[in-house]
Amino acid sequence: MSDAAANCTLELACTVGSVADATEALEEGADINSRGGAPLFNAIFNRNIEVIRLLIENDVDLSNFVSPAMRLNIRDIDELIEILLECAPPDPKAIDPGLMGEMDATIRKSGLGKPVLEGDWDGVCYYIDKLKRIGLTEMSEIVAEFVSMFEPAKSWGDAALFEAIKADKKKIAKLTERYVGIECESIETLARAFLDAEENRQNEKPTSPAKAAEPTVEAADSDDITAVAV
Repeated sequence: MSDAAANCTLELACTVGSVADATEALEEGADINSRGGAPLFNAIFNRNIEVIRLLIENDVDLSNFVSPAMRLNIRDIDELIEILLECAPPDPKAIDPGLMGEMDATIRKSGLGKPVLEGDWDGVCYYIDKLKRIGLTEMSEIVAEFVSMFEPAKSWGDAALFEAIKADKKKIAKLTERYVGIECESIETLARAFLDAEENRQNEKPTSPAKAAEPTVEAADSDDITAVAV
């Protein structure tokens, strides 16, 4: 593998989060700091923690993200990774009650096609999994049906996608009607409850094994003063 090919492989591995491919690329001579630090940037941007760890362990240049003075106060690699992740954009796959509430309100008011026409195709796609995670499986399936309907048009670009959505208003209206017809609590409330439950699970300490039962001493009917019940 040439250096150029190794560099390309490393950048791709950092983007998709493949530790194995990143390791192989480095072994094949990839420049860990190629194109002004693109490998680390890609790993941070896509929140690929284990790849970030690998790059740090292989002495990647951190100067674009962390100053030498700041590094003096960093306790360990985990803290360093946390600091680097603060440079990343918000995770689009994360449950955000406010954003989910906004998406729901837009769909209810203007239909499933509206967010896409406003340029948020990816947001609608991520919304499918988010709805499922907070327990709204039926809603999730409706949005997934909408996305599947327009994926072929999307493959031709945004212009084709927008035209397809405008041409299929009746189909979209029927899907939107099904979506709106599902009775549930506020999506924002359900999303907050999901996050609270996740936080509680993370804070729960593993229960210690039950102590072995100890023999008890009971009064005996015999002439003995005490007897051990086994």
